[in-house]
Amino acid sequence: MNTNNEGGIARPETQRKDTKKSLKYQVLNSLKSERLTAIMINSRFCISDARKLISDLRKEGYSIMDSRLCDGRKVYYFLHDMKGGDYD
Repeated sequence: MNTNNEGGIARPETQRKDTKKSLKYQVLNSLKSERLTAIMINSRFCISDARKLISDLRKEGYSIMDSRLCDGRKVYYFLHDMKGGDYD
């Protein structure tokens, strides 16, 4: 059990930073090979906010594009590598 300096119980980390980073790159690799909706990403990777993850990847410089389906859902896909590196 973790405790803080005041003697109380500290909240455990819900996700480590390296886990979040590897999850981002798993999603990126999936987008490289197929088109996915936010719902598909959420269920496949057991996350709750795929749109935030997509936004973070875009801020890092990756070309993740989207288009609307006829029912209004967005589909996300990877256009090409702007950074010039691997994702593994």
